[in-house]
Amino acid sequence: MSLSKTQKAAAAEYSPLTDKGEYMNPRMLDYFREKLLAEKAERTIQIENHRLEKRSSGERLAEIVERASNNAASEPDDVMAAKNKKLVATIDAALKRIDNGTYGICLDTGEDIPVARLDARPWAMYTIDAQEKRERNQKLRKDDLKHDLDTI
Repeated sequence: MSLSKTQKAAAAEYSPLTDKGEYMNPRMLDYFREKLLAEKAERTIQIENHRLEKRSSGERLAEIVERASNNAASEPDDVMAAKNKKLVATIDAALKRIDNGTYGICLDTGEDIPVARLDARPWAMYTIDAQEKRERNQKLRKDDLKHDLDTI
């Protein structure tokens, strides 16, 4: 869905934070769709630039494999490219939720995600409370695994 210049100008003045209409009304959804598409385009360009830089650097496959086996995480550009790829996938999932009418609904609780959170992170899948609970549970699982490994 592409917006005309008039629609883009109107969207630039629009803020979902001051929208008094119903939650996730068509105008709000258009706003978030455009915001997600802009972020996806930016991240896709960064991914492509990284790929082109790697290709033009002339590294041989053996050098890449050796460096990766030594410490893949030591390459900040590679880590950033991986994060960008993950974010693009998350953005695609958010765009699908817009298309299927579930955008803005917490995947864990079914509650509406506050508009302010979506404005800051339009790809958010959870309310802040649900996200914090997921992070606590993830940390507990990680700590349990570490404990289990330490006792071996």
